[in-house]
Amino acid sequence: MLQPRLSRAHTALESPLTALASSLNALSLCSRHSHLQPLAATTSFIRYASHAAQGRANGPGDSAGRRLGAKKTASEYVVPGNIIFKQRGTLWHPGDNVGIGKDHTIYALESGYVRYYRDPRRHPKRRYIGVALEKEGAGSQLPAPINAPTRRRLNMYASPIPTPETSSSSSNSSSASFLESHLSANSKGTTSRPPPLPFMRAGTNRESNVSIGYAAERKGIKVVPFDRRDRWSAWQKRSARIELAEVSKVAKNTKKNKGKKSNKGAKIGGKKR
Repeated sequence: MLQPRLSRAHTALESPLTALASSLNALSLCSRHSHLQPLAATTSFIRYASHAAQGRANGPGDSAGRRLGAKKTASEYVVPGNIIFKQRGTLWHPGDNVGIGKDHTIYALESGYVRYYRDPRRHPKRRYIGVALEKEGAGSQLPAPINAPTRRRLNMYASPIPTPETSSSSSNSSSASFLESHLSANSKGTTSRPPPLPFMRAGTNRESNVSIGYAAERKGIKVVPFDRRDRWSAWQKRSARIELAEVSKVAKNTKKNKGKKSNKGAKIGGKKR
């Protein structure tokens, strides 16, 4: 059977179409059987947080010292509030007449002389810091003996604890001399004492605050004691205070407006009538 002869142009157009069809069949086959093919290795990149290796980002290499250690040496005179020892932790424990802060700083509570000592009666190994009230003699020893007389405050009598050891004449004489040197004016029986003469503040030409506090006593002025239950007197004082405030306010306003022209009056046509 004879077939018609195809032209050269038709043959050239058929070959690209055939190649395209075969390519599409291969792609469909690959997508259909993709689960049977091994997975290809993938590469992923992760970025971590960066940090400067040097410079101000890491902070200073060494901080300033805390100035710890002893601030007062043994037998040095201190007044209340003076810092004796700064520490971190209780290397030294507070003894007589000293206090300890929340940062373990030991400071003086009384005027006296610094002592570093141990007290086996309180603890066998601990070290203590205290303040002795005397520089020399029996009162300068820390820790003080158990029955030693102590200096009492708030106008109390200083008295030794009676024990068999203090029954000898020598002990009694030493105790009597110690009491005599530490008795205050009230303890010696002087119930009334003259007020001190006025004195000036050191280095100035003004009277001292302590001396000013005795001014009423020197003048013989007696102050009525305050009774918080006396509400009648409190109301009278309050009323007088309010009245005085109103009078001073009126006087201040009068003085402020004195000499000023009055601005009262209606304005007609831009001029004052």
